[in-house]
Amino acid sequence: MKFNEDQKNFFNFTNHECIKDLSSLLNTKSIEDVLSIQNNKETNDLFEKIINKANRVGSLYFKKNNKGYEFDLLFLQGITLVKDLSKRNEFIFIRSSDLDLL
Repeated sequence: MKFNEDQKNFFNFTNHECIKDLSSLLNTKSIEDVLSIQNNKETNDLFEKIINKANRVGSLYFKKNNKGYEFDLLFLQGITLVKDLSKRNEFIFIRSSDLDLL
């Protein structure tokens, strides 16, 4: 799966409630190195394509500030992705340096 520049531009920094935890999980130097794609009308095709091509390898659940968070761990061509499993189900996170490999 190869992303073109327009598709890569859909990935942005999002200040998610768990961004520090995601940064640690994805082994980045700073939270700004974690990019995400948000599922909306404009990105739905790419979002679904990623979900369909990626392999689910596990799940993660933790509590923070008395609120539970659940994520799926995905692999796509050897690259780790983290999918938010909140009710809105709208974000996939990736390390910025890995985006160029897709």
